[in-house]
Amino acid sequence: MKSRTVICHYHIYKNSGSTFDRVLRGCFGDRHVAFDSPIPHFQTNQEQLVEIVSQNPSLTSLSSHQIYLPLPATLTFRPVGVVFIRHPMLRIRSIQRFEQRHGDGSTEAGAGDLENWLIEKFASSEELGLLSNGQTNQLCRPYCRAPWFEERDGRRVYDIDQAITNLNQAQCVGRSEHFDADVARFIPILAAYGLSFTPEHGLAENTSSEEFREPTEQQLKTMKASLSEEMWERLLHCNHQDLELYDYVSALIDQRDASGYPNYLGKNI
Repeated sequence: MKSRTVICHYHIYKNSGSTFDRVLRGCFGDRHVAFDSPIPHFQTNQEQLVEIVSQNPSLTSLSSHQIYLPLPATLTFRPVGVVFIRHPMLRIRSIQRFEQRHGDGSTEAGAGDLENWLIEKFASSEELGLLSNGQTNQLCRPYCRAPWFEERDGRRVYDIDQAITNLNQAQCVGRSEHFDADVARFIPILAAYGLSFTPEHGLAENTSSEEFREPTEQQLKTMKASLSEEMWERLLHCNHQDLELYDYVSALIDQRDASGYPNYLGKNI
């Protein structure tokens, strides 16, 4: 039991997940699968994920928007979690560009203009989850449960302690802004689990942002210049937990670089 290892890629919307999905397919071919239900807001819980893996004995890696940390508890395989975080301001800008490029059925009032798009989104209470701590939402879920949250002072507030606990459980954590370097960090971690992971270098991409190759601070400076001071401060206010998570992940990666990832694989399985 547990002799099999399966990479579980927790694909957060607009966080380089499509690129990493292609990396996994390049490494593992038909032993990789990406799946999502066509039903909006559908979720695959941990027990359902175990069932999917159990029914596909050749599976080595999987990727989905609809699976959530924490990792599944199972005696049948070792799950290895992969998740990417993105600076929340740049993620929101990417969402706007993606929606306008592909069309989301909204009005044209904000076409090509981030400020107007944000005004339109903030006018709808249903859109607050898109603009406020969206990554904390994805990462803070208890086992087989939806996240708890409150709306306070015009923003969503989640259980960030649970999000940090879940992030610590993921063996491979990366940032969209440092995609190639962080993916390279996964190689020795996955090797300890018996997986040969050989990603091609230079696969980082973001078709919705022409400034993607620029330093993060320059991208943020450009974005801030495109917005009113009031809107910029509102975005910072609405993403206080996502900003904390981004800083936490950067510190976690530095810590793992300094001391090495603590791979411990139980022998009595």
